[in-house]
Amino acid sequence: MFAAQMEMQFPSAINRDFTERCREYAKWLKDNRSIYTAFKRNALRLIAIGRLHYGARALAEGIRLETYLRDADCDYKLNNNVVALLSRHFSLEYPQFEEFFKERQMIGEPTDPVISKAILKNALGAN
Repeated sequence: MFAAQMEMQFPSAINRDFTERCREYAKWLKDNRSIYTAFKRNALRLIAIGRLHYGARALAEGIRLETYLRDADCDYKLNNNVVALLSRHFSLEYPQFEEFFKERQMIGEPTDPVISKAILKNALGAN
């Protein structure tokens, strides 16, 4: 019984293929647009008050603590596996704030940021 509960509470393994992770994010976004909207709104508020940099994970934790928003696929508010893609999505939408989030290379992500952005943009446009 406990093992079954644990299986339901934790997300499946992280997909190591960056293109597939971007596709999964785009599908996730369809049901969780309110989470991205909150992430974007909070980032823009921080920029408006003069912050030059901020952590995407810290922003996600704020969403977890301060809102009723929940990831549509699970019982918890925001899956850790989407935080890096939320920040990359924000950077695509607001290229003038590309340096706001310091991004580490994700598992399987191309080393060329131009290619990474193109993959995410393609995935978002396809869904």
